[in-house]
Amino acid sequence: MKHSIGLLYHNTLERELLLSRTNRLPELECSLCPIDDDRFASTDDLLICLCRDLPNALRMKDITKEHRLLIFAPPNLAQVFTYLHDWRCASVSLNANPAKIRAAIANLLQAVDGVMEVQEPVHLTRRERQVLSLILSGQATAEIAKTLGIANATVTTYKKSLYSKSGTNSLSRLLIWAMVRRM
Repeated sequence: MKHSIGLLYHNTLERELLLSRTNRLPELECSLCPIDDDRFASTDDLLICLCRDLPNALRMKDITKEHRLLIFAPPNLAQVFTYLHDWRCASVSLNANPAKIRAAIANLLQAVDGVMEVQEPVHLTRRERQVLSLILSGQATAEIAKTLGIANATVTTYKKSLYSKSGTNSLSRLLIWAMVRRM
């Protein structure tokens, strides 16, 4: 069965990279969709784009709200882009093999009893949100403790809770998680 895929691109290089990745998949019927000032026209089942960084990927996810989206990510950032995954968005490395691309497309197009899966929000307490906000503003543990009037050990406990709830294990991943979730 052929799937109608829209290739979103900003320039010739992006267009050619996307075509080189999708031409190896004969089950795809690709249409070219140039992006002009964050506007595009497409009635395709799925959109595919190339994003070189996380802020650009977030922007593409926002402007394609009505569509399912597959993002090709630079190989060195492919792991970070997994934070974008949900029922309508997935990413693969730009150097992914055709089988992996095919699987990502199939997962995005697969309907779950006609119901769209919604990612459950992560519940953070008021204090966890305060700590996260101060972390995002660049404050260190001691500064956060002083700002909130709590002990350093308490801030560390809140950080551990944030790591646990976000499924991350480093400050950089926690910051990316918070940015993607818009916290």
